[in-house]
Amino acid sequence: MRFEIDVNIRATPDVVWQFITDARAMGGCVAGLESLDVVEPGRFLATLIVPVGQVRLPCAAEGAWLDRTAPWQAALQVRVAVGPPTAIQGAEHQIVAHNRMHLVNGTAGVTRMQWRMDVHLWGNYAGIPPHLLHPIIQKQSLSFFTCLKHQIENQAIPAKPHPNV
Repeated sequence: MRFEIDVNIRATPDVVWQFITDARAMGGCVAGLESLDVVEPGRFLATLIVPVGQVRLPCAAEGAWLDRTAPWQAALQVRVAVGPPTAIQGAEHQIVAHNRMHLVNGTAGVTRMQWRMDVHLWGNYAGIPPHLLHPIIQKQSLSFFTCLKHQIENQAIPAKPHPNV
C-alpha cells in the first residue's frame, strides 16, 4: 500500500529537518505512543497502542534512518509487530513501512514536505485485506502530519546544522 502526503509548513527547511530527524520531537505526534528509546543516533525503539476498531493492540516498533541528506531528503524504515518491545526482534509477522521525505524550499518562509510511505505486510499480516488497513493507516498518518505541522509552526526551534549520520 502506498500513501502520499504533501504538507506546506511555515518554517525553513532547516527547522523542519531539525524537528523531523529528532525522534523525541516527532514522537510527540505519534498517536498511542507509550515509550520511545533512542538506541543510537538514527535508530529508535518504541512501544505504542494501536486502535483497530474496538480493540487496542500493544505494539513494538523499530525505526531506523537509512539515508539522510540534510536538510533536503531522508529515508526512514519503521517495523511494527504486535506484542511487547521484544516482539520486534526477529519477528516474521510484521508491518514494514518504507518512508521517503523530500523538502522543497518554497516562497515566503514556507517549506513543502513531500512524504511517501510504502507499507508491506509480512507473515500473518499479509492475509489482512488492504481495504481494512488502509483507513487505519490513513487516519493515523493524517493525525501525525497535522500534529507535526502544528508543532513546527508554533514553537521556536532554532535552526542549526545537522551532521549526515
